[in-house]
Amino acid sequence: MHKFARISVVLFAVMVWLFASSVDNGFSEEPLPLELENYISAVQSGSADTKVEAARKIINSAITDQRLYAAVNKVLLDTYSKADSGDDVDALAWLCKALATSGNPEYKATLENIVQNADSRKLRKYAEQSMETLADYVIIKAPNPDLPEDLSPEAKQYINMIQSGRDDLVESAASKVFKSDITEALLYDKIEEQIKSSFQQNADDKKHVNAVAWMCKALASSGDVKYRPTLEDVAQNAKPSALKRHAEGALRILDFEPAPVPGENECVLVIYRNNIEMSLREAEILMDDQTVATVKNKSYTWMRTTPGKHVLKCIWDQPPAWEKRIIPQSPPYLLNLEPQKTYFLQLVSSVNVYINAKKTESTGEAITEGVKTAISQAPLGVAWIAATTDIDADYMSTFEPKNNRPSFLYKFKQIEPEKAFR
Repeated sequence: MHKFARISVVLFAVMVWLFASSVDNGFSEEPLPLELENYISAVQSGSADTKVEAARKIINSAITDQRLYAAVNKVLLDTYSKADSGDDVDALAWLCKALATSGNPEYKATLENIVQNADSRKLRKYAEQSMETLADYVIIKAPNPDLPEDLSPEAKQYINMIQSGRDDLVESAASKVFKSDITEALLYDKIEEQIKSSFQQNADDKKHVNAVAWMCKALASSGDVKYRPTLEDVAQNAKPSALKRHAEGALRILDFEPAPVPGENECVLVIYRNNIEMSLREAEILMDDQTVATVKNKSYTWMRTTPGKHVLKCIWDQPPAWEKRIIPQSPPYLLNLEPQKTYFLQLVSSVNVYINAKKTESTGEAITEGVKTAISQAPLGVAWIAATTDIDADYMSTFEPKNNRPSFLYKFKQIEPEKAFR
């Protein structure tokens, strides 16, 4: 009896250790969800193409269940030395990428093993790249006890990236949030906190400025006007002018009221302009030679119209006297609209500059310093440029127009819906 009791105690201790070990390593005793079962089945017994497809989906997911990654790890260890075809190598390379998204540092040993011992140079290359990705995902998928348990895995991972202190991860997370339909308020609160603490730092660091700009866009995509004061603060007080412009763009996104869903026999056009020249005047939009709308600078409009072919143009009212020597041009833009679709069109501009009778084109919101320098160095002063936001009237007046006159070229550019108003 005494011997039986000792055996029972030992067995109980082993069971406790196994349970604790499974918890510490992120394994769950719960039944596998069907999605994970399908992924594991594809990884273990699927064809090379099936493995690649499963790996792609795993990479783009926010899965944290380590049972999936344990299955991926086992397949890699069991098969990497036997890969003898291009398809098999491709599949294993994708599984290396999928394993890296586990965020589990224990799998670094597997990837190192493949780097050192795989026969395929391609597989060694992707295993080495996956080691770098794994280091990122150790941060991205790290447990964060400060976050509520009911927060989605996606939101938790985005917050980890936003708070990582790494501009590349911040930009990546913010751009994904901007393009997603995630609605969890805590995520946007954390983004706002990060903007407030960082937008006045590292003004000369382009990567940092880009990261903050993307956070402004992500914050605006929430659609919550409570974030307006923060975006206004960035637009007014940020040191880099580029960041100010992005914050202004984020404010326009925040204020955007979606156009109505087109009916059965109609479509909807959304036309917008950012900060382009003729900024003090409205652009008059013509469709099939009929005025249909006007658009102010940094504004937008929408209209219902019929499906089929249409011709779009823009014209301007009478310019001030000094601008009469400038030629505003707007080539016709042919539309072929399908029913029940919404189209986004951006009105963009370029400036044609003549230097010694040779035409060059500078596109964008403002003439660059390089163009300004080119004008100042042009022989005989045969150069003229229209006033822009960064070249004042006194500077402009030092150049007299010659036979070749400068022109503004205004044209429409169709934009994918998810990229509109950026």
